[in-house]
Amino acid sequence: MYYRGEGISEDDAEALKWYRKSANQGFAKAQVNLGMTYDNGKGIPENDVKAYSWWSVAKAQGHKKARSIRCIPENRMTKEQIAGGQALAAKCW
Repeated sequence: MYYRGEGISEDDAEALKWYRKSANQGFAKAQVNLGMTYDNGKGIPENDVKAYSWWSVAKAQGHKKARSIRCIPENRMTKEQIAGGQALAAKCW
């Protein structure tokens, strides 16, 4: 709702807050949305490692979209960044 301003004013910070809360509670869709937020930098600085890590966590839960979009930041990342994203995903998981 906050991300797109559906029925309320668009508020990137509020959207990010709720994505984080839901993602940390294990909701795969929120993990995908949080990854998208990091990927496109809407309301926060772009961060390929964090996008990759959240999509990896969602992928581990079987989220189909996460499987296909995880390669987006991966194509821009170094081997070290990928390893960092995998380590962060393991910590989140």
